[in-house]
Amino acid sequence: MKVPRFLLLLTCATVFAVGAGLVRADGGPKPTMTAPAPSARTFLVTPKTKPDGGKWRIGYYESSNYKLYPQTLLEIARGLQHMGWMDEKPDVPDDLSGEDLWRWLARHARSDTLEFVEDAYWQSSDTGGENEPRRLAARESFRKRVETRGDLALVIAMGTAAGQ
Repeated sequence: MKVPRFLLLLTCATVFAVGAGLVRADGGPKPTMTAPAPSARTFLVTPKTKPDGGKWRIGYYESSNYKLYPQTLLEIARGLQHMGWMDEKPDVPDDLSGEDLWRWLARHARSDTLEFVEDAYWQSSDTGGENEPRRLAARESFRKRVETRGDLALVIAMGTAAGQ
């Protein structure tokens, strides 16, 4: 499979750790519990548009309906907001599935630099058994999107099957 040069797959742990201030992207010591809240300068990730002036388009691929995936996605969004990549967003409705939260972010998150692409959502299922056809269909849909459109700068992958 040919992978576009701008496609990045992130595991939720890395993004969450940086967004939550558990580690610093510049290699400095991690903040203590009494440290002031991290800022965009702490992480050296000042929001910028793409070189052509456009927004960075983001997709989302989750392995299953695991209850922590939407919570982690929401924390990623809050981290992006905290670092200045997104404007203040209205209160998120409670108990959304990963797909519903993704679509909510695509419709309501405001940013001059990022776009949560509504139709760039995939959900695999854990491997094996009756879930195998669904996993293969999601993988094929994702592969076609990447190879034919190449419009995503980042894909957040939640879980092992999505990362694979």
